[in-house]
Amino acid sequence: MSQSAQFTSTGTVKHAGTEPMDMVACVMHELRTPITAILAAGENIRDGRLDKNDLREEGVLIIAEAMRLMNLGDQILLYAKAGRSGLRREVRTLTAGEVIGHAVNGASIHLQQAGFTLEQEIQPDLPPLRGDLSLLSRCLHNLITNGVKYSGQSRWLGVSALIGERSRDGQEEIQISVRDRGLGISAEDLPHVFEPFYRGHSPAVSKIHGTGLGLSIAKSCAEACGGTISVVSTEGSGCSFNLHLPLHGELAAQLANQEGDAEKGRALLWEHEQTPNHLSRYDHNGPSSI
Repeated sequence: MSQSAQFTSTGTVKHAGTEPMDMVACVMHELRTPITAILAAGENIRDGRLDKNDLREEGVLIIAEAMRLMNLGDQILLYAKAGRSGLRREVRTLTAGEVIGHAVNGASIHLQQAGFTLEQEIQPDLPPLRGDLSLLSRCLHNLITNGVKYSGQSRWLGVSALIGERSRDGQEEIQISVRDRGLGISAEDLPHVFEPFYRGHSPAVSKIHGTGLGLSIAKSCAEACGGTISVVSTEGSGCSFNLHLPLHGELAAQLANQEGDAEKGRALLWEHEQTPNHLSRYDHNGPSSI
């Protein structure tokens, strides 16, 4: 019988020495599919094999694959920035609905192509939050596209926003969740899902293409805005990825402290990169220290 497992990512994303080759291999593999599709469409158009309707379909395909390439480039740049100089923020007052809307719009082509139903539920009168719209929407975008990729036969995703309490101190926070009814994550894989380039070991998951960067980047984007990400999953029954954001005043203070420590952090960057820092919490019955 499957057990529900929970993982909260609180450590620093590691950039190990072997990762450049991992990145090259993953990126080259991911480039082949869209490039092959674009080449095939171009040859069909060049050779005059298509009628008017087919031309439109090929145009849609070319646009979709080009956007896939652009997204891959964006992911790689974000990963590089997170590992070297940190992600830059343009902090302003936001609403949860604004962040969700921006992320859903960005992922709409993935949802439409895969035939997904997306249900949204936003608690009325949520207080504002402070953060970077681009980073927070990228975080949610990656969680949504991850749900699309690993949903198996299911074609449903749920996105919700509500007020919750932090498990460590009971303080109020805004929780934005992305839920699916797909493959789920095994207890073995769960502690590693936010590690760069990590791929699950189950046969069903190993067949799915990807760089293994999406969740790592989502984590970096959340932390750049003072938040954290947790995941609860039952293997075979789906996942709930949860973005936890402190409320307006507290987040503003956190971001101010982060900016004050920025120069010190950059000066110590080399030492930090040479010393692995793993502070993730994992327990089948709830969060615990490891």
